[in-house]
Amino acid sequence: MRFISISIHNVFERNTFFDRAKIKLCSYKHDAISITELIMKVNSNEKKGRKKLSGYERKFVIAKKVGNNAFSYEMRKNKKIAVANKINGSIFSMEEGEEIAFCEYDETKNCDLSCEGIKNIIWDKDKRSYLFDNHNHSFYFIYSTYLMGNKWDSLVHVDQHKDSRIPPLSFDEFKSLFFEQINWGKNEYINFKKTGESLHRQQRIEGETFIEEKKIVFEGKIQQRQEKKQMETKNMMKEGFKQKARIVKQESYQDLFLEIARVMQEGAYQIKGKKKTVILEKQEMYLPSEPCEQEEYLAWIYTNFLLNVGNFIPPLLEQKIFQNYYCVDSTYQMETVSNVDLKKFVLDLDLDFFSEDMNYIPYQRRIEFVKRLIKKAELITIATSPYFISFSNCKQALKDLFDE
Repeated sequence: MRFISISIHNVFERNTFFDRAKIKLCSYKHDAISITELIMKVNSNEKKGRKKLSGYERKFVIAKKVGNNAFSYEMRKNKKIAVANKINGSIFSMEEGEEIAFCEYDETKNCDLSCEGIKNIIWDKDKRSYLFDNHNHSFYFIYSTYLMGNKWDSLVHVDQHKDSRIPPLSFDEFKSLFFEQINWGKNEYINFKKTGESLHRQQRIEGETFIEEKKIVFEGKIQQRQEKKQMETKNMMKEGFKQKARIVKQESYQDLFLEIARVMQEGAYQIKGKKKTVILEKQEMYLPSEPCEQEEYLAWIYTNFLLNVGNFIPPLLEQKIFQNYYCVDSTYQMETVSNVDLKKFVLDLDLDFFSEDMNYIPYQRRIEFVKRLIKKAELITIATSPYFISFSNCKQALKDLFDE
């Protein structure tokens, strides 16, 4: 295997109309907002005391064929997986849970292979670490921490696997599709219609209909868009649709949105700021009103319902948070990273790096390598990956890694 060190700006250039048109984040009650402006808003909120992430306040169950529950879904008897709630504490207080967090079908034994996750997701402030079971949760914790004003140069991904499969939707594609599905209450709603190669959005407010290509609703007032920018965006959107390798079919995501609506009704995500009532798949749910929390909220949904343990790295890199990415899953890459002068970086660690499958690399050598990274990392995300490594081996690896 070859060592991977890449400049994020030169890779993962997807030919979607979102990237090509450089469409900015957009929500129902505010004008288009760039990611830079979003970070500024979040920093402003930080000064007001908003420093706590809102996801995983309560445990919840995923019952449909989405996210990590999609693996061999039709073949399994067990159709549900559980996602733990988050607590503050020491990673050494990790306990094995009683609920299944990951399930695959073992074709050799013709039975389900069910894996219990950890009892709680843990944020250990002293060790700058998030601890969880399934690795896709890294997307939410890294991206949301970034939204709160933190910046790094590099991502170091230490894992038995590369986790580099491409998800069915990019994060931008998911956000666009999500807003296509929701209605905005009694007097205002959004109705999306895809016709040919263009996407038309209609907004109706108190009986008046406006076409998005000409006008946008912002705080109850109508603001004119520049004609030139309007035409450029429209043309780029058309060009992007022509070049898309995947055609997004809204009907194929019905189960996805039904499951999101159900889980949101159960309060798995606790909105901290102002919120708005919306309708998703005929079910009422809340959506954060503030742009920064809305972006975090959508990242949480995307993490749990679109991503899985094997495909979260590409969408994370697409956010262009990092200038450099290092994937370490072999001795060659360990040696190469050891010679890199890493300064501001995130360590994304999968404890299956210490599983028996990796024993061709001496255990103590792996421990010492990761310990050096831990001492310098500004943020650490740690996955226990119950399908790939036993709980007892995870606990021992944690002790060996953080033992002073």
